[in-house]
Amino acid sequence: MELKSHMADSGGNWKLKLRYGKLTTPYTHYTILADVLVGDNLEEFECIPGKAWLGVKIWASSEDEAIEIIKNIGESTGFKLRGKIEF
Repeated sequence: MELKSHMADSGGNWKLKLRYGKLTTPYTHYTILADVLVGDNLEEFECIPGKAWLGVKIWASSEDEAIEIIKNIGESTGFKLRGKIEF
């Protein structure tokens, strides 16, 4: 991981260097809205079963990777993707 070595070399100010473009990462920040169907057993999310929108912020190397991540999140939490995903 190239980013980790840069973080160690830059001391405690790696966040500032990343913010101002002196340090780069291969990832892009995506905000995703996904049309989902909420299952019956999602009490930890305090939402009722039925149609809903899931909003997620993800760091990924591409839009395709971001879609795969949102699919995995949906499968592991009980949200079923209904089709529409917005970036």
